[in-house]
Amino acid sequence: MSLSTLDLIVIGTYCLLVLTIGIVLSRRASQNVEEYFLSGRSLPWWLAGTSMAATSFSVDTPLYVTALIREHGIYRNWEWWSWALGGGVAAFVFAPLWRRAKVLTDVEFTMLRYQGRAAKGLRIFRALYLAIPINCIAMAGVYLALKKVLFATVGWEGNGPIYLFGTIAVIYSLCSGFWGVVVTDLLQFFIALIAAVMIAAFALSAAGGFSGLQEGIASGAQGSSTLSFFPPGSSEGGLSPAWGGFFVFLFVSWWANQNADGGGKIIQRMSACKDERHAWMATLWFNIAHYVVRTWPWILAALATLVVFPDMTDPEMAYPRIIGELLPSGIRGFALVSLIAAFMSTIDTQLNWGASYLVNDLYRPTAAHLKLSPRYEVPVSWISVILVTGIALLIASEITSVKRNFHFLISFGAGAGSVYILRWFWWRVTPWSEISAMVVSALTSTALRLGFLVDFSTVHSDLRFPVTVLLVVGTSTVAWVGVTWILRAPDPRGLVGFYERVRPDGWWGPVRELVAPLEADASDGRVSWGLCDSVILAFSAGGLVLMLTIAPGFFFVGRPVAGAMALSLGGVLGGILAYRLRRKSR
Repeated sequence: MSLSTLDLIVIGTYCLLVLTIGIVLSRRASQNVEEYFLSGRSLPWWLAGTSMAATSFSVDTPLYVTALIREHGIYRNWEWWSWALGGGVAAFVFAPLWRRAKVLTDVEFTMLRYQGRAAKGLRIFRALYLAIPINCIAMAGVYLALKKVLFATVGWEGNGPIYLFGTIAVIYSLCSGFWGVVVTDLLQFFIALIAAVMIAAFALSAAGGFSGLQEGIASGAQGSSTLSFFPPGSSEGGLSPAWGGFFVFLFVSWWANQNADGGGKIIQRMSACKDERHAWMATLWFNIAHYVVRTWPWILAALATLVVFPDMTDPEMAYPRIIGELLPSGIRGFALVSLIAAFMSTIDTQLNWGASYLVNDLYRPTAAHLKLSPRYEVPVSWISVILVTGIALLIASEITSVKRNFHFLISFGAGAGSVYILRWFWWRVTPWSEISAMVVSALTSTALRLGFLVDFSTVHSDLRFPVTVLLVVGTSTVAWVGVTWILRAPDPRGLVGFYERVRPDGWWGPVRELVAPLEADASDGRVSWGLCDSVILAFSAGGLVLMLTIAPGFFFVGRPVAGAMALSLGGVLGGILAYRLRRKSR
């Protein structure tokens, strides 16, 4: 279906607007590298948190959710819902620590936490590891998703449109740095949210409303189990294989992944906040916006496609098909803009974030050794952005599925989460602990992807991804824990600088003995709660977000009692959270 003149005007206006924002903010971003990558550490919580939410919703997200719904049902969304628990931990455990560390990137943290040549080697290894394979694989999935969207909605084929919209994102990212990223993210968040609601409304209308949706799904191939919030039972009674995946998602995947202590893009925004209080508030708002606010427009639209488009060979194409076939002119252009905006909000972040590693953790140490002028840092940032873009486009040409790409990306970094968590709380963790975790995790996931180690044709489809996660987590954890105990413990004297700046809780006995006690100080935005309080706050917040996420869904599918129970439990958790926060603020 071709776009109308009105649709093209809407798309053109949006592209012109983001380019204007980039140009306006270019002077501020070019002052220095800290302005370019962290906005001068001056972001308020609402802007940083909204930027976190915007960049977490990419053009591939609704396609991924639609594939989960069409292939499994609502219950499979625990694959990403469970990460709300990690979001609570990120907000109340790690956000204050990251802001207190005052590093430009999470990779720079290695030089604060460790010492010696091994620390320098880890910094280089992690910078390359995150900037190239992790970052570029993620960007490749986003490029593929936009390509699918443009083909399904308006029949555009080839890479030309991808290059066009990608170039726009590159231009305003180059001009305005992180300021341009967060300001355009604010705009993109609201455009994407409004459009997602509109897409869901038109899809539901085409499916016959909520009653027609439930009747149509009940008579479909999957039946009413599609509307279940938990895995169905087996035909012989008891638990089905899908329950195994549910338990892995709920109890393993969210803490074992490489984003367990926040993740590079989220950490960048934590570090850019005004202070520790703004950092944890931003991360909490991000989790509410990402899970509670945005979940159901995607899921309701995906459920409606089962009724409106029951037969599709590629389930990921069902969501953009709504835009191409069900939306009128003008609204179609706005919906398409929302996905283009989602594409740009992720690409600009990935570019700025990936380039920050190449500049701050590779170029800067080299430039300092060669005594090069700091004035070259911003131009090197531009070159890094272009380099990352080119590699991502090459990878995008080789992949065919958004969901499989996402699963590979998750498994590639699974297993490193535990060492990223414990390095904050256990003095024995060394650079070799991290290196062994990352290497074994990457090698195991790649071997599994190539068909080695396990014959997945014999594994139930609901268990293939969870089994991959468990195997990667298991091998990686055994490797890094073994390396940590075998190698010599670090010199406690070399950890004093880190401990004095961050003041982490946990197992720091030999180091704590060398440092004078620090009186609690909650002034100037500093967080004063300890590890025990942080954990209680974290899981209260994570549980609250989960309950508020699933509660509306129960009402949507005609289960008001379950919805009321979820809201009640959410109220209890919210009360605990409010009480603990009020108590610690006194």
